[in-house]
Amino acid sequence: MSVAERSIASLDYLRLMNLIYNDVEHSTIPAENLHQLYVLLNTAHKIKSEDIPANVVTMNSELTIRFVVSGKTKTVRIVYPADTNASHTAGSENNDIPVYSPLALSLLGLQEHDMCYSRKEDAIAEEPVVIDKILFQPEAHRNFNL
Repeated sequence: MSVAERSIASLDYLRLMNLIYNDVEHSTIPAENLHQLYVLLNTAHKIKSEDIPANVVTMNSELTIRFVVSGKTKTVRIVYPADTNASHTAGSENNDIPVYSPLALSLLGLQEHDMCYSRKEDAIAEEPVVIDKILFQPEAHRNFNL
């Protein structure tokens, strides 16, 4: 299987590069994750935010993913680290995943129905993950402030 080409919205690119620059000295963020995001941003196809297709995973996109081996599905939203708990309310499941997480790094910039490999937070081995559906993408709704 070939590696799917990734696309990044121009505003996401600028915001994420700024995030990396600001977080490079923080010891709580693994250097490997910073590096992976940096490489992803610099190798992805950059598209004007207003022109990015609605089927591409961008920052603050909400999507349903399926873990191929187990068949389990999960709805997640890729967020900036500071926003991880912003929408979490008592008694509700928090499906926000910070952009530095292995899963977010695997999904960002891919399209619906693309498959990637991601290491679960509590596992060593990688598992194939399919993007079943993008439920919400800010750019598709002309929301460039998220």
